[in-house]
Amino acid sequence: MILDLDMVLNDAGVDARYGLVGYGTNQKGGGPGQDPYQNDVGGDQFGTASEFSTAADGLVASGGIEDGYEAIIFALNNYTIRSNAVLNIVLVTDEDRDVTTLDSYDSVLAALTDKGAILNAVVNNPLGSSSSNLNALGIDGNDAFFADGNGDYNTQAGNFVGNGAGNTENDYVPMALATEGAVWNLNQLRVGGLTGESFTKAFVDIQVQETVPDTRAVPEPTTVLGLLAFGGGCLLSKKNKFKQ
Repeated sequence: MILDLDMVLNDAGVDARYGLVGYGTNQKGGGPGQDPYQNDVGGDQFGTASEFSTAADGLVASGGIEDGYEAIIFALNNYTIRSNAVLNIVLVTDEDRDVTTLDSYDSVLAALTDKGAILNAVVNNPLGSSSSNLNALGIDGNDAFFADGNGDYNTQAGNFVGNGAGNTENDYVPMALATEGAVWNLNQLRVGGLTGESFTKAFVDIQVQETVPDTRAVPEPTTVLGLLAFGGGCLLSKKNKFKQ
């Protein structure tokens, strides 16, 4: 998805840079296991989409304890973000928070807001346009996105959040929407095939809209997109992406 996203952003004149934060049980970093850590991309905090993909291959694919809040705070506090960057954080995890004593919802949302960051959450949570239609790829503040069976997607007005893993629907979903980001159902991506293609298409389109909306002039080539993804739990949920 990041390679596809990068191609579209480059066409829009955006100089995108990606960073990677890993966290969760069995991740390197010490402590009780959930400590976040910087995963070098191209030997630095940030690198190209290709360098990011290489770095993501080195993430540990097992574990059961992670705190996405701590990972977000780690990124905001430790990564150097260019002053003219659009910072888009993509949190990827198949679990809710296991360590709930370190950061609160209000404190993390305030930190995101202070940095002007957009949060996208790729999580284990059913989503839809209504309580009777919960097979959406993802939702934003207004709409739900559904696979069309041909590798593309369609948009329906309205959004609805089902019961996710543990407390996911309260931990991560409202936080992403509060930053004007989107929420994505990780299990739809796991389906693969045409559904996976639809997921990628919708994800890329929404990321580009968040970064270069129609109401904003196309950024100069020197403008940098900040995109950071964190992961824990399974391989897909370990995909960490940060663009400076």
